[in-house]
Amino acid sequence: MHPQLENLRKKYYQWLMDTHQEGRAGELKEREGDDMAAINLYMKAGLPARAARTVCSRDVSIRHVPVSATCSSLTYFDHTSVSMCSQCCH
Repeated sequence: MHPQLENLRKKYYQWLMDTHQEGRAGELKEREGDDMAAINLYMKAGLPARAARTVCSRDVSIRHVPVSATCSSLTYFDHTSVSMCSQCCH
Protein backbone atom coordinates (compact mmCIF):
# COMPACT_ATOMS: atom_id res chain seq x y z
CA MET A 1 0.00 0.00 0.00
CA HIS A 2 1.20 3.49 -0.85
CA PRO A 3 2.30 5.38 2.28
CA GLN A 4 0.17 8.40 1.35
CA LEU A 5 -2.93 6.45 0.32
CA GLU A 6 -5.14 7.56 3.22
CA ASN A 7 -4.08 11.18 2.76
CA LEU A 8 -4.82 10.99 -0.98
CA ARG A 9 -8.27 9.53 -0.28
CA LYS A 10 -9.08 12.35 2.11
CA LYS A 11 -7.90 14.98 -0.36
CA TYR A 12 -9.93 13.40 -3.17
CA TYR A 13 -13.05 13.30 -1.01
CA GLN A 14 -12.57 16.92 0.00
CA TRP A 15 -12.09 17.90 -3.67
CA LEU A 16 -15.33 16.12 -4.57
CA MET A 17 -17.14 18.03 -1.85
CA ASP A 18 -15.53 21.35 -2.79
CA THR A 19 -16.61 20.88 -6.41
CA HIS A 20 -20.17 19.86 -5.43
CA GLN A 21 -19.86 16.29 -6.68
CA GLU A 22 -21.84 14.70 -3.88
CA GLY A 23 -22.93 11.80 -6.08
CA ARG A 24 -19.32 10.79 -6.71
CA ALA A 25 -18.50 11.31 -3.05
CA GLY A 26 -21.40 8.98 -2.23
CA GLU A 27 -19.90 6.32 -4.50
CA LEU A 28 -16.60 6.69 -2.68
CA LYS A 29 -18.24 6.34 0.73
CA GLU A 30 -20.23 3.34 -0.48
CA ARG A 31 -17.04 1.61 -1.65
CA GLU A 32 -15.50 2.34 1.76
CA GLY A 33 -18.49 0.69 3.44
CA ASP A 34 -19.90 3.88 5.00
CA ASP A 35 -23.46 3.28 3.86
CA MET A 36 -25.15 6.01 5.88
CA ALA A 37 -22.71 8.66 4.61
CA ALA A 38 -23.27 7.40 1.06
CA ILE A 39 -27.06 7.59 1.44
CA ASN A 40 -26.86 11.12 2.84
CA LEU A 41 -24.60 12.23 -0.01
CA TYR A 42 -26.86 10.66 -2.64
CA MET A 43 -29.83 12.48 -1.13
CA LYS A 44 -27.91 15.76 -1.08
CA ALA A 45 -27.03 15.20 -4.74
CA GLY A 46 -30.70 14.67 -5.62
CA LEU A 47 -30.24 10.96 -6.30
CA PRO A 48 -32.91 9.27 -4.16
CA ALA A 49 -33.08 6.20 -6.42
CA ARG A 50 -29.36 5.64 -5.95
CA ALA A 51 -29.81 6.04 -2.20
CA ALA A 52 -32.64 3.48 -2.27
CA ARG A 53 -30.48 1.03 -4.21
CA THR A 54 -27.85 1.35 -1.50
CA VAL A 55 -30.48 0.69 1.14
CA CYS A 56 -31.67 -2.43 -0.68
CA SER A 57 -28.28 -3.83 -1.65
CA ARG A 58 -26.70 -3.30 1.76
CA ASP A 59 -29.76 -4.09 3.87
CA VAL A 60 -29.49 -0.82 5.78
CA SER A 61 -31.92 -0.59 8.67
CA ILE A 62 -35.04 1.40 7.84
CA ARG A 63 -35.10 2.70 11.39
CA HIS A 64 -32.52 5.31 10.39
CA VAL A 65 -34.12 8.63 9.54
CA PRO A 66 -32.13 9.15 6.29
CA VAL A 67 -33.38 5.80 5.00
CA SER A 68 -37.00 6.74 5.67
CA ALA A 69 -36.34 10.08 4.00
CA THR A 70 -34.95 8.22 1.00
CA CYS A 71 -38.19 6.33 0.56
CA SER A 72 -40.27 9.47 1.06
CA SER A 73 -38.16 11.36 -1.46
CA LEU A 74 -38.61 8.64 -4.06
CA THR A 75 -42.33 9.23 -4.08
CA TYR A 76 -41.68 12.92 -4.71
CA PHE A 77 -38.79 12.74 -7.20
CA ASP A 78 -39.09 9.49 -9.09
CA HIS A 79 -42.42 7.69 -9.31
CA THR A 80 -40.89 4.88 -11.37
CA SER A 81 -38.66 3.92 -8.45
CA VAL A 82 -41.42 3.80 -5.86
CA SER A 83 -41.92 0.08 -6.39
CA MET A 84 -38.23 -0.55 -5.70
CA CYS A 85 -38.50 1.36 -2.45
CA SER A 86 -41.70 -0.44 -1.53
CA GLN A 87 -39.89 -3.75 -1.72
CA CYS A 88 -37.08 -2.59 0.56
CA CYS A 89 -38.65 -0.18 3.00
CA HIS A 90 -42.17 -1.40 3.64
